[in-house]
Amino acid sequence: MLRPMTSADVVGVARLHRATVLEAFGGIFPPEAPKPTLDALARRWGGIVDDGLGWVVAEPDPVGVVGLTREGDGSRMESLYVAPSRWGEGIGSRLADLVETEAGRRGWLPLRLWVLEENRRSRDWYEARGWEHEPEQRRTVWGPIDAVGYRFRGTR
Repeated sequence: MLRPMTSADVVGVARLHRATVLEAFGGIFPPEAPKPTLDALARRWGGIVDDGLGWVVAEPDPVGVVGLTREGDGSRMESLYVAPSRWGEGIGSRLADLVETEAGRRGWLPLRLWVLEENRRSRDWYEARGWEHEPEQRRTVWGPIDAVGYRFRGTR
């Protein structure tokens, strides 16, 4: 069930987030890279819940999550994650559709996000959805690992 995230979801969402990044990014980050902690992730998602702009797919445990934050002249999609065992089922598309629609409804376009530069799977997925790579948007995540920016203007 897709629904707004509550404070009761934060620990389960933090577990989902951590498990997903460890599997999805295992080939991108070297073994010596620090791993995200459950406490840090729970604090991050708790802030998103406090703002009332997080959504979860829970059955009953979280299998997908996404957040939306106001930023600059638009907004930012925060951390869309789906349990790897559920990839390809449309959960990510449902979450992205919701955030894209919500950003448009609030007048918070353009909508932006960060994707690891080497994460071709996600980059190709966002590009197929109509997101545009912003080559000038780049930030270092850790050591030699960079994230690149994408923008969604509200049309496909």
